[in-house]
Amino acid sequence: MRKRIIIVSVLITILLLCYPISSPPPQVPVKYYAEVVKYPLPGLPEPVLVGGELEVLIKASDKASQWSALIKNKYYGEWSLELKSSSYNKETKIWQLIFKLPGDLKEGLYDLTIEFSEGGSKKTIEEPHSVWVLPSWPDKLRLLVFADTKTPGGADYFYEAIKTINLLNPDLAIFVGDLVERPTSASGWKYFYGSFFLLECPCYLVIGNHEYDYGWVAETYESIVGPQNYSVSFGEFLLIALPTGSDGWIPMKYLKWAERILAETKCKVKMLAFHHPLFSPAYRDQGLNQVIKISSTKDFSKLQQYLYSSWQNHLDEARYLFELIIKYDVRLIFAEHVHTDLNVVIEDAQGRRHYFVTPAAVAYDVREKDIRGFKYLVIYSNGTVDETTLYYSASGLFKYPNSIPIDLGEKVKPYKIGTIEYYYAPANDGKHYAVSFRAKNELKQYFHDIRIVFKLPKDKPLTEYKWYPTTPEYNVIEAEDCYYIVLKNVDLPPESVVKFTVAATTDDKSPLVFISEKLTQEDQWVLLTVEAKDSEWGVDEVKVLYSLDGKEWHKPALMDLVDPEFEKVSYIVWLPLTKEDLGKAEKLYIKVIARDFAGNVNETIKEIALAKPKLEVTVSAPSSLGKGKSSSITIKISNIGDATARDVEVRITNIENLVVESTRIAVGDIEPNKYKEIKISIEGKEIGSASLKVKVYASNYPEVTKTISLEITQPIEIYIAIIAVIVIAVVAAVILLRKRKTS
Repeated sequence: MRKRIIIVSVLITILLLCYPISSPPPQVPVKYYAEVVKYPLPGLPEPVLVGGELEVLIKASDKASQWSALIKNKYYGEWSLELKSSSYNKETKIWQLIFKLPGDLKEGLYDLTIEFSEGGSKKTIEEPHSVWVLPSWPDKLRLLVFADTKTPGGADYFYEAIKTINLLNPDLAIFVGDLVERPTSASGWKYFYGSFFLLECPCYLVIGNHEYDYGWVAETYESIVGPQNYSVSFGEFLLIALPTGSDGWIPMKYLKWAERILAETKCKVKMLAFHHPLFSPAYRDQGLNQVIKISSTKDFSKLQQYLYSSWQNHLDEARYLFELIIKYDVRLIFAEHVHTDLNVVIEDAQGRRHYFVTPAAVAYDVREKDIRGFKYLVIYSNGTVDETTLYYSASGLFKYPNSIPIDLGEKVKPYKIGTIEYYYAPANDGKHYAVSFRAKNELKQYFHDIRIVFKLPKDKPLTEYKWYPTTPEYNVIEAEDCYYIVLKNVDLPPESVVKFTVAATTDDKSPLVFISEKLTQEDQWVLLTVEAKDSEWGVDEVKVLYSLDGKEWHKPALMDLVDPEFEKVSYIVWLPLTKEDLGKAEKLYIKVIARDFAGNVNETIKEIALAKPKLEVTVSAPSSLGKGKSSSITIKISNIGDATARDVEVRITNIENLVVESTRIAVGDIEPNKYKEIKISIEGKEIGSASLKVKVYASNYPEVTKTISLEITQPIEIYIAIIAVIVIAVVAAVILLRKRKTS
């Protein structure tokens, strides 16, 4: 199918703000999840085996009673839990409740609901994503580490990271601090949890310096998120979270608490997480750019020069922390705060390696050219860390940046956020008899066992559905209102596209194509939006080409997928065209080739007649001017074209026999059918002819020149003075003659 659409005239709009990078991130109301329930929490989920016991800690009076609990998973449904025991600590005013989990639970992340009676009223508390159910303790973990979003400022990047994490399907994630810009900002928490609750995997939150109300006080964080320090174990793995406060170091009381946990644990794999890194990225290219071997903890003195600045004034605590890591064989130490990558590898006398891992941030304020991203590690229950997972495949252990990127870099153009694009089409809502999935990996990184889940209506038997292009391995989950089809063993290789369609209907309709009429100039690029819609099997692929003559076609510099909506796929397209390129051309041709998952194609060409400004200049000036006298010229600049004249400027040149107040005046932009006037003072120098040239410039229109000529004359005051002298002389002569006659 081929269409040709001719647009008579389109205004080229140059926006002052950046082009939108995606649809707005979601928000949820602010809730104080940790005010009553102390464990488990959304940011501190409890790992528990199927059929095992769930510990719940609740702050309530000793009169609280009638405890009940249920857990719920969107795929599997909900289960009521059996209360095994309850006990009350009068000092802490904390109830410890032990519930028995059913033996038929499936692996996954569950919401917890607690109900109890207190003071004559019934209370219900919900803790989303707070129970992590496992069939057995893991032999290895695929662990994703990210940090520093500081919502609302970093909301777009956090949202993109969450979507990417859901596709990559890690076993768990750790977020190493700086959740919000300020703890008292409601919008920060709304945006943070709006994206956080989209996560499909358990995620452990660590406090950062931005979560403190002041000093070491973090009452807001402790009421919404949870404790500043905690430990959690899952089989052979132990995670200890520690606070570094507002100033970036760990006080001795927390270090000694951590030591007690490390000394008592039987876990083989120990991990620490805190916000401020022990080592500074300032030395990542010198001193820290290789594996550092030590013979004992006394070698810490040799490493002091590499410490991060916040630790330099707390050397006792830094040394104690380092000794704990070596003594108790802490294998992984996670931090962030510095908004850039850093890997430090210490090998002790026993040949054991300790990995200090700092991922890139997902913040709004990263260094110029630096990327936003995360680390995706694999660690085994015997303590072995797969070192190749400590860095992005296209980099190296000490070659930076080496996080897996979610964008192309701060102030890098052309720019996109979302280096792994994926979507379901036309919608994965359990109401469509055909659903397609497409993932495009633009990275040089291999991802194993990605998450793909189709949601299909239950009013058609699954035997009526067919798979395209091939039938994958999958499990079927029969929920109350739909079927969930969970694909198994699907990998996403580097620089590849993976796609599947499951359909009980046919599709013989081509997708619809829409090309925006708005062009946006962004430095050396022109941006425009293209859309494709398909309500049957969904849009598969969209290709864009452009031309300035309709004959020679070129590929765009970049296409950035905007969050797909129902039936619709949209891209922001970056064309390598400058203002000068457009100024020389009469038309811009855009060709879009859209293909749906059934193979139907629509090729559409839009022919855009490029709008242009047109300047008319008139100059009003006196025909003559007295020597040494001042007057002014008025310059009127009218734009009679159909596009805005940009960066208009007036210059006065070739000045003869005049003094001009200003020779260069910035006028700014002039919109179509508008004008601007300026006045410039002039002064005559010598009697005779005078002239000047008025030159008007615009960044997108040729120079316009006007020449002004006038006469510089003797000022009238001179003539008045001469006449006065003559009159006085005549009067004096008359008086003298009269005196002579009378004498």
